[in-house]
Amino acid sequence: MLNNAGVSLMSQRRYVEAIRLFRQALLIDPVNEHARNNLDIARVASGERPAFESEEDSGRRAERLNNAGYTALLAGDTAAATNYFDEAIKVNPFRFDVAEINLRGASEDAGAAP
Repeated sequence: MLNNAGVSLMSQRRYVEAIRLFRQALLIDPVNEHARNNLDIARVASGERPAFESEEDSGRRAERLNNAGYTALLAGDTAAATNYFDEAIKVNPFRFDVAEINLRGASEDAGAAP
């Protein structure tokens, strides 16, 4: 229920309030991947960076960075998107084709900007 309310707030661009609800959802259910992903999206949309735990798997961290890059790209922040995609590629222990494609697309978008 908290996750759904947070998504509703995000759709209204009320990111700070959404972050609060996603954090509450994670206090109740710390393994709720939907709330964790939505928290990342709300943080990036509000100009924050996703928070990572030191013991987090590098592959999962790379996925989250790629998602952060995509969120930044949708928000029109090509520079942040490029940085997130680049970091996702570096963090991932294996080749990360999706992040490489996203980075290429963000770089091309940046070159096409006036």
